[in-house]
Amino acid sequence: MHHLALQLAPVLAAEKSKVPFYLAGGLLVAWALFVSLALGLRRPDFPGSQAGERAVMAISAVLVLAAISSAVLTSGSSPTAKAASSPLPVAPNPSVPAAGARHRRRRAPRRRPPLRAPLRPLRLRRRPAQRRR
Repeated sequence: MHHLALQLAPVLAAEKSKVPFYLAGGLLVAWALFVSLALGLRRPDFPGSQAGERAVMAISAVLVLAAISSAVLTSGSSPTAKAASSPLPVAPNPSVPAAGARHRRRRAPRRRPPLRAPLRPLRLRRRPAQRRR
């Protein structure tokens, strides 16, 4: 068991755990569903008072901030992943002119004039008289 822990230690240390983000996001989703389905649809006077409204907004804001901060804190990648994503040196392509080399200037594509419909005056009609009952 000790040997397995020594083998997995670099792997586990390299990747940040996403569990805090999953928990905060799950709590936010559960809160949103609870507020909308259990409270909002069943109680016509929800939240009932200004204090209730402030409590719902405060809980929602705390959960959103927790989800955002946990996403930012767990978003870092490992040094091996950064090294793997770094660009490799590329051999020069002979078909592409080198920087500073003179090349023929391409003509800009011809622009077509925008399509315009002929302007005509707008005629307003009165609504027909409504029948009185």
